[in-house]
Amino acid sequence: MPPMLIMIKKIPWSSKAVIRAQVCLTAKEVTAAVVAQGLDEVIRQIATGIRQVLEVTPPELAADISENGIVLTGGAALLKRLPERFA
Repeated sequence: MPPMLIMIKKIPWSSKAVIRAQVCLTAKEVTAAVVAQGLDEVIRQIATGIRQVLEVTPPELAADISENGIVLTGGAALLKRLPERFA
């Protein structure tokens, strides 16, 4: 089976993305650096969202979060070095 080319395009006005796959005739190696670069904007948006929520969080709850941390779930939570990006 020929390699698949998968393209992911974020819909600007939505939290969803369009995923399109097509057969490609040449295969290229995808490195972790290329994947990290592709996810950089999404990670920035997650960090911005966390900051915005913390800005309006009552001080008592913010103190608990600061002391105990937060739990990230979903596939993005498995990304390497993600906690360092939010520090």
